[in-house]
Amino acid sequence: MKTSAYIILTKSGVVSLRKGKPKLNSNQVAVKLNLTISDKFFERFVPEVNIGVPDDYVSKPEIDVELKGGTMDKLLGEDKP
Repeated sequence: MKTSAYIILTKSGVVSLRKGKPKLNSNQVAVKLNLTISDKFFERFVPEVNIGVPDDYVSKPEIDVELKGGTMDKLLGEDKP
């Protein structure tokens, strides 16, 4: 990005900053600033995290099933009379 501005000064220091050419009091001077700033300066920081889970951390849960009122075949409709 390229931009410019005028910094207005007195003997006491900085008075203001203007985008356009300023009107000055008798005790003021203006210095034109030409700025070139990389676009990377305006990029926001985005944290990045990489997480790896090794195979030995993955486990298959063991589930105990208790059937009431029949067998699994009967529940699935595979129980033939």
